[in-house]
Amino acid sequence: MHAHLVSDLGARLCLANGVTPVRYAGSDRDAVLALRERVEASRVVGPRILSLGPLLDGVSPGYPLLSWPLTSAAQARLAVERLRRDYRVDGVILSTSRRSRVVRAPATRRIVWVSG
Repeated sequence: MHAHLVSDLGARLCLANGVTPVRYAGSDRDAVLALRERVEASRVVGPRILSLGPLLDGVSPGYPLLSWPLTSAAQARLAVERLRRDYRVDGVILSTSRRSRVVRAPATRRIVWVSG
């Protein structure tokens, strides 16, 4: 399930309702990683947490506060490398808009899985 509620309560509610994996996209990186660590350490009951980082999009993104706007394939490659290295993402989420076509091909070759 795709979610944005990054909290102990949100994790417990997901699991209580039968949601066993949750994908967080566009959420605060530190909050997602901290929640994942609490769940993995059994300090909080919750689902498996997957982090996708910000939405990779073209110029003028539809969700500017949740997105990284990219204008070239080179930027897309660098963004994916940074997400893997610094954000410890499990995958990436790409915009499905026409303006983001430039990011799709390089991103899909550099990450385990892609959503969007």
